[in-house]
Amino acid sequence: VTLTTNSYINPNSTSSDFSIDKIAIYTSDKVLTTGVYEDTCDSINYSDNWIPVTSTSYTDSHVTLTKNTGSTVSFTFSGTSFRIYGNKCNMYGMANINIDGVDVATIDAYSPHSLYNELLFKSNVLNDCIHCVTITSIEEKNANSTANDFAIDKIFINEPLPILEAGYYEDTNESLIYSGQWVPYYSTNYTNGSIMLAKASDSSVEFTFKGTSIDIYGIKYSMYGIIKVNIDGIEVDSIDTFSDPTVYTTLLHSSKNLSDGLHTVTITITDDKNSSA
Repeated sequence: VTLTTNSYINPNSTSSDFSIDKIAIYTSDKVLTTGVYEDTCDSINYSDNWIPVTSTSYTDSHVTLTKNTGSTVSFTFSGTSFRIYGNKCNMYGMANINIDGVDVATIDAYSPHSLYNELLFKSNVLNDCIHCVTITSIEEKNANSTANDFAIDKIFINEPLPILEAGYYEDTNESLIYSGQWVPYYSTNYTNGSIMLAKASDSSVEFTFKGTSIDIYGIKYSMYGIIKVNIDGIEVDSIDTFSDPTVYTTLLHSSKNLSDGLHTVTITITDDKNSSA
């Protein structure tokens, strides 16, 4: 590769100066392509202070964990999107996501309860080319967290979110993508004995389905707030889930007569609540 300066300059420039910052060289065996990659993949590069941890709770029984801030994990991929999965618990901290040299998000991996195989980050649609991703554990953490641990379980490259077809799906279905602070609750009052409960505003759950209509069921309770339902980027409903007494497995939202095709639904917990909640 040869870079050559010449006498042509932008009309607004005052000189023909040129500088080099850095050069990235890629080898084909290190560039991730479409697929699912476990934390132990050779093309995922860890700095010092990462250790393997095993448990039957993890995907393929292992994660890679750091207990130190400033630890990094990086990978290079070819494509337009990626997702990162890991753990959340009361000892976990935060990490920054950097794509192609730009900080794009901060992950909060704290949860009052241990959660496994959680979606930690989903990228926006990127240009179809090679991208460099770096994840860095940071000193900042949730006020309730007792440490700065952070773990990587697996990485999805260019893998579309699972699409739901006609049928009934429980809160634990892997096609439901939870973001924020969600914890499982168990009771014989719930359908199939479980629900997923959001513990913080701005927590959301997203899924994509193919069809023309959808019904969403949940719980109404004296401590519950207001949620918003977004379909294909448009807010379609604001739902007050307050009730005293508690109402189980009640219809929260119904959308009919949608176009016959793919639709993406996002349910987001807001700061708003009923004055009685």
